[in-house]
Amino acid sequence: MQFDAFDRRMRGFEQVSEIPLLPEVWVVVRLEVRRFEAVRRELGFREPFDDSWMEALIETLQELTGLGIYLRYGHIQGPELSVLLDSNERSFGRRGLKLATTLAGVASSKLSVLLGRAIGFQATLSQLPDRLAVVDYFRWRMGLSERNALNSLAYWALRRSGQDAAGATLHLDGMSGPEKLELLTASGTSFEEVSTWKRRGVGMHRSVRSHEGTDPRSGLPTVSKRIGWRIERDLPGEASYSRFLSDQLV
Repeated sequence: MQFDAFDRRMRGFEQVSEIPLLPEVWVVVRLEVRRFEAVRRELGFREPFDDSWMEALIETLQELTGLGIYLRYGHIQGPELSVLLDSNERSFGRRGLKLATTLAGVASSKLSVLLGRAIGFQATLSQLPDRLAVVDYFRWRMGLSERNALNSLAYWALRRSGQDAAGATLHLDGMSGPEKLELLTASGTSFEEVSTWKRRGVGMHRSVRSHEGTDPRSGLPTVSKRIGWRIERDLPGEASYSRFLSDQLV
């Protein structure tokens, strides 16, 4: 399926309303920074990518894991966080608007503190009927991340070559993906060699690790399992990402 058609199909799942969530459906809340370009200019983030911006979003995403809402996966790309709720999550009586606004409020507070400026997130919510739809959702967001990364890199390659903002935008208008890749290569940058997180975003998933200790009663060594969160800055692409996502839903 071509990406534009894929994009239209996945956007059909998005909503924000007071309608209770359907039972046993998977829910993704997508949080997007409001007025992102103005925020980026005011705070002086580097174009087209900035490590400190991504680290702040990672800390913001991690903050959401402490709310008592059963999260299964998270993805960051550009100015947005996509958070997957377990299909059996029952917080707030499964009221979608309450879930979305709570996550948006906590994310806004955390990012504002980290960056020293009031920053707001707006929320949309997707109800996904099965695991395949969940995999498709996050493939969609990764695909958009790669498309946006290519556009940004090509735009700034033109700016560095001497074109102004209007000229670079006009130059890219109507260009295909392969043409932008060719432009980028001619400027001395290989898209495939750009850091993975800049192209595909960053993932966060649950992980189980072993913890060695000692039983205080017997003095014998013990091994326990602890569930935490792992940040993935080197996400796989294509079919490997689909398998990676499927593993998170078991």
